Amino acid sequence: MKISIKGLIILSLLLVEFVTGVILTAAYRPEVFFSSYTLAAFLGLTTATIVCGILLTRQLAGPIQELRDLMKNCGHGLQVAEDGRHFVIELEDLGHSVAQLCQRLQTAGLEKAQVYDERRFQERKVRDENEALRGTLATLEARIQQADQEIREAHREKHHFQDKLHEVISTISSENVTIQEKIEQHRVQLESVLSSIHSFPDAFVVLDPENRVIFSNKAAADLLETTIAALQDRTFFFPVASGQKSEVELQSRLGHSRIAEVFAVESSWQGQKAFLVSMRDITDRKETARSLSESNARLQAIIHTLELRDEQLRSITTMAKFFQLCSTEKEVRAVISDNLGRLFPVKGGSVYILDEDINVFARIHEWGGQQDVAAFFTPDQCWALKTGQSHSTLPGRSNLFCHHINDGAPPENDGLCVPIANNEAQIGLIFLEFEGRPDRQGAPPHDSFSHDSIKELCSTTADHIALAITNIRLQEKLRESAVRDSLTGLYNRRHTLDFLKKQFYIAQHGGKPISVILLDVDHFKKFNDTFGHDAGDFVLKMTGALLQHSVRKGEVASRYGGEEFLLVFPDTPMDSATRMAEEIRQKVESNRFQYEDLSLGTVTLSLGVACFPLHGQTEEDVIKAADNALYQAKRDGRNRVVAAMLPEGTG
Repeated sequence: MKISIKGLIILSLLLVEFVTGVILTAAYRPEVFFSSYTLAAFLGLTTATIVCGILLTRQLAGPIQELRDLMKNCGHGLQVAEDGRHFVIELEDLGHSVAQLCQRLQTAGLEKAQVYDERRFQERKVRDENEALRGTLATLEARIQQADQEIREAHREKHHFQDKLHEVISTISSENVTIQEKIEQHRVQLESVLSSIHSFPDAFVVLDPENRVIFSNKAAADLLETTIAALQDRTFFFPVASGQKSEVELQSRLGHSRIAEVFAVESSWQGQKAFLVSMRDITDRKETARSLSESNARLQAIIHTLELRDEQLRSITTMAKFFQLCSTEKEVRAVISDNLGRLFPVKGGSVYILDEDINVFARIHEWGGQQDVAAFFTPDQCWALKTGQSHSTLPGRSNLFCHHINDGAPPENDGLCVPIANNEAQIGLIFLEFEGRPDRQGAPPHDSFSHDSIKELCSTTADHIALAITNIRLQEKLRESAVRDSLTGLYNRRHTLDFLKKQFYIAQHGGKPISVILLDVDHFKKFNDTFGHDAGDFVLKMTGALLQHSVRKGEVASRYGGEEFLLVFPDTPMDSATRMAEEIRQKVESNRFQYEDLSLGTVTLSLGVACFPLHGQTEEDVIKAADNALYQAKRDGRNRVVAAMLPEGTG
């Protein structure tokens, strides 16, 4: 097989590089290099490298010889031949270097292999020696364990012998304890017990069956105010019963009493039957318990008082809420009547409201059994109304008595007057009568029945009542000003039409008649032109007053506009309305109108009368029919009453 020179060169270089890596591995990781497989591979590659070098040398020998012959024959100094010669020389040197390198690698490999074999021999030798040492060590350990076991057995036997010896010695010692030593021990124990009893804080007494003292400690002598010697062999102060606990009152020399808790038990004392009695002074404990009981009672009273105050405040709050829902003064009075008796559970009470028309305080509600209290009185008969603040009636402690109570004479019981007032005036009064004195002796400071407490609660209630009445009266004034004519005081047109609309709705569903009268002041312009507008206003005002007195409850008189007036009579037939219209006309005509110093002469009216359902089915139709009748009265000469004509088509 013929191999190219170039291929041999490349192969040789690769082998050299590989061998170099193997050598480096042997240098840095000898444990890997000196394995059998690595050494075999290394030797094989080294041999291949040497073979490649030899083959390369043989392949290059022919061309080199031919080149030398050519150069020798040609004999010219061409630069190319010289370069070829140098190349050939370099190739020869390279071949020799490769061969030398392979020879060195082979030699190094053999040396390493020898070193590895020597090292393995040494390791095997050391391993054999270690195995021998382990065997020797195991033998020694077995012998040591056996010796240790023998030592433990010896110690166990020694301890067993010592225990037996101690047991024998203890038995001999216990048998040598003398009776005198036992007596001494009992004596010491008895002295210790007696010492403890003497130092015991509770009194301790030992009694024989005849109730005589055979032993006592210092605490017993102190409790009984005597000495231990004086108690000895003395009959005890009181009999005792075994197994029972009792309390005994002891009198001291100073006259003070003390309470002792006594407990006795039947037992033996120094070999004889006896009663062991224990006594403890519980005077302080009893006093503490009594104080705690009194404190608890006071606390319960305070809690009860606070609960009552809370209930009273809730009642006031509820009453105030109902006041806000009231729309009339009558409803306010109903709320007062429903709450005041529960709010003030006293002997009796009364609530008065001022009648502004006659300036008299009239009673609107009372509760309980009161003494002689007036049903109404004037403001100057009550000190609370005079001073503008609460006033207490205190028989035997004050001589300022209100005249509305018992006609000003000293009353039997204490009383309280609290004015009901707003920012402008006094509008009422609350009067309370107590069963005896409200500020009784021993009452706690927060007692709900104390005078100051009731006064404060009553003042708060009076403020709520005053606010409610003031608001209701203000609302009524506002409502009146909204529905009343400012000149005549009659209802205005808007209110009358609303009233008429409601009455028509009722009449249409109930089948009842409604009559209306529409009237006008005759020649009213003449009064204004002749006497002035003030005189004309006076005529209208006086006419309105006469009309107001002509209607009954449930009927309405109103100023319809200018000098016109409208009267509404629910549930009134046509003939009755016509008759009332004539009475009104005559009443006005017979009246003499005098304005200041001026005589205004006779005032006459023209009136038209109409009725539902004769003259229409709606309020507009009936008013229009009455208006037509009014104008017919004016056309007929005024100062007369004209009934409306029936609509066409009716009989």
